[in-house]
Amino acid sequence: MSLVLLLAATLTAAPAPTLPFEPWPAAEQARALDGWPESLRYAGTLWVKPPTGLNTHQGGWSTLQHLGGLRFQSFSDRHGHWLSFDLRLTDAAGAQGGAELSAVDYHAHGQLLGSEGEPVEDVESIAQIGELLLAGRDGEPWLYQLDRRRQVAVPRLELPGYRPKANDGVEALVFVHGFGPLLAVSEKTRPQGLGKDHRQAWLWHPDREPVPLALPLPQPYPPVDATRLPDDSVILLHRHFHQGTTTIGLSRYPGGPEAWSNPKRPPLGEALLTLRSDWLTPGALDNFEGIAAFTHEDRTYLLLIADNNFDWQIPGMQRTLLMLLEWTK
Repeated sequence: MSLVLLLAATLTAAPAPTLPFEPWPAAEQARALDGWPESLRYAGTLWVKPPTGLNTHQGGWSTLQHLGGLRFQSFSDRHGHWLSFDLRLTDAAGAQGGAELSAVDYHAHGQLLGSEGEPVEDVESIAQIGELLLAGRDGEPWLYQLDRRRQVAVPRLELPGYRPKANDGVEALVFVHGFGPLLAVSEKTRPQGLGKDHRQAWLWHPDREPVPLALPLPQPYPPVDATRLPDDSVILLHRHFHQGTTTIGLSRYPGGPEAWSNPKRPPLGEALLTLRSDWLTPGALDNFEGIAAFTHEDRTYLLLIADNNFDWQIPGMQRTLLMLLEWTK
């Protein structure tokens, strides 16, 4: 290529998208209903604006997956769009040490399509073990298998007896051990005869049929995602809206294959944290729907992402928030 053509290509190439952001006073304004547990340290929140120069990826981030290092990926529940990004951390002040969330950088984006090239709508959960990448969708009894490039999704597994209604589906997917089984949890469906303190769930080993179980909830709020800590314990994210009040919660279940070996007697979880914002602190919290655990410099962190369902339509109505917590236990 000549120097003239090279300069022309450089001058006409579209600039890479960026992710504008600003600090957000989430924990400073929200109320911890039972206080902050010693096992969690708040490490900052950022309001991440829609990517510049990328009009297709404007929000709706319903999942969160750790890709390694400080890189993460989130799928939107609109049109199968996905976005990957890198965190920037700084040293936290104080004797506790650790890191704080300081910035976020765009990495890549793409779109998930069905077998006939149609956009895959309503992706609500993601889990991966080895090369097997699975997704749950709103209103679907099926789990979908994704290719390595996150470009194509095909039905892989139907959950027995599951007939979710509108705005219900498998919102939480997590492998409870490095080699399985997979725990799939419905957002709203309750086991027959049980109340709001239980959710319909399934355990699945890749070489067996899914087994239903009644998962007891330590908090009475819908489960919307899950992640696994290095000790194999499972963290469940809860979220609830009611008359202008936003509540998010974190619960912990003991981990490892033995804890989940008997579907008729699933482990009992413990409530860790319940945060709430209301009309006195509007917008302090938002529609958190994704969570992912990761390690950095021998410390364990939890990253949460909020799904701004309406911000793309009515700016300021909701926000894409990234919240960082350190697991100190």
